[in-house]
Amino acid sequence: MPAGSFVTQAFGLRWRSDWPNPWFADAPDDGRAIDVEIRRRAVLEPRSGGRQVNRGELFADGTRFALDGAVIDMYDGQRIDWVADGVDAVPLALCGTVAAQVLAWRGLVPLHGSAVAFDGHAILVAGESGAGKSTLAQALVECGGHLVSDDLSVLLPNRTGGAPMLIPGRPAIRLTERIGDDKDQPKRLALPPRVDPDRPVPLAMLLLLRDQPIGSDPSALTATLAGQIFRPKWMRFMPGRSLRIATVFQTAQRIGFATMPPASSARDVMPATRAAEAMALLRRHQRR
Repeated sequence: MPAGSFVTQAFGLRWRSDWPNPWFADAPDDGRAIDVEIRRRAVLEPRSGGRQVNRGELFADGTRFALDGAVIDMYDGQRIDWVADGVDAVPLALCGTVAAQVLAWRGLVPLHGSAVAFDGHAILVAGESGAGKSTLAQALVECGGHLVSDDLSVLLPNRTGGAPMLIPGRPAIRLTERIGDDKDQPKRLALPPRVDPDRPVPLAMLLLLRDQPIGSDPSALTATLAGQIFRPKWMRFMPGRSLRIATVFQTAQRIGFATMPPASSARDVMPATRAAEAMALLRRHQRR
């Protein structure tokens, strides 16, 4: 496929790539500046002095990350270079882990969860991989919600103590065909109704898919929200850590918390039933 120019939007940013980016939404041609340039390269530039983090390295000016045959360089939250064989679009890892690195570098707070909005307020569904986050998010959309983000959700930094705000993310939900499918199996994309991609949405509640309850004291709530940080080993060393910690602390004092069993503990419960339960928890919190 020949290279071109593909402008997309997600997480409040404009991303321009020379190869198709099916993971983000097409951006309207309204004259706004490009925030992140994405380029496919034959060979990546040499980099030295990096700190090993999981499948990559952290440098003073960015990161290098490798997954599924792709190697991706991020520079200063503004530029991404990548190499990969046998692909005709930007790799998914670029719009997941590497996007989270870009956002953290820019001072935002990446969280591992899917968010759906009702009446202008979002519920963030979190939990371990395979807990059923995306399946529940899709069921919430089918109950009248609007997608804010799937899998990677992002908080604006909170410097004033105001309402916590999520930035709309990717436009699609990646779904397994059946609960319990191998996480490495191909997923289908659902394209649900979305919130306005240019308007942050107040976060009202964290719904954690796990069997254990959450403590009610402020330290337990803060620890619970901090446990949802996206790629925590990377975020521990990324710039802006003190602001991320402060934002998590302030957010934990201003939102509701609830739990539901993960999908593995509720295999006989229909997604629509679980969505109705989640909506009831959100309404209960909003009436307080």
